[in-house]
Amino acid sequence: MRFVVVSALLLVTGCKSEDKTPPPPPPEKAPEPPPPRKKLGPVSFGTCTLKSTGAFEAEETIEADKKSAASKYWQAEDQRGAAPMPALTINCVGKDLRVSIVSSPNGAVPYGLKTYDVVKNGDLVLIGRAGDQLSDFGGTVQIDAFDSKHVTGTLKITAKQGMGKKRVAIEGSFDLACPGMAGCAH
Repeated sequence: MRFVVVSALLLVTGCKSEDKTPPPPPPEKAPEPPPPRKKLGPVSFGTCTLKSTGAFEAEETIEADKKSAASKYWQAEDQRGAAPMPALTINCVGKDLRVSIVSSPNGAVPYGLKTYDVVKNGDLVLIGRAGDQLSDFGGTVQIDAFDSKHVTGTLKITAKQGMGKKRVAIEGSFDLACPGMAGCAH
């Protein structure tokens, strides 16, 4: 009987049941967060400065945006046929003052320096606002630089304000960057 008890003890203590379950896997590392986005500083498209006197007096310095300047000269060759642009477009749009300058369809607007007389049926068409809509523009627009980087210049114009006979004089300057089109120097 001793043999049976010893054998049973050995069997119980000596033969451990094999645990077939593997140890738990090590905890998975959480995926690394993506790198923070690079914060690009605000891209400067330049500024316009407008000052009106006469029937409406105001002065504004306007931060330009991507739509402030455009030109067919800044387009890629293949875009000129599909979606032609005017030779030059300048938009200075502020809170109280606005002057937009666009080359007329048949105007002679070269890629470079030029002084334009603002006259009816001239090379440039102007629209604007100084408290009210402006019409009957006269004066000059001088382009001091017009290249693959920017267009800069000054303007000295007069216009009729609203439906009345009041006149407004506007003087200003602009330095507008080429907004990233194919022909822009990057």
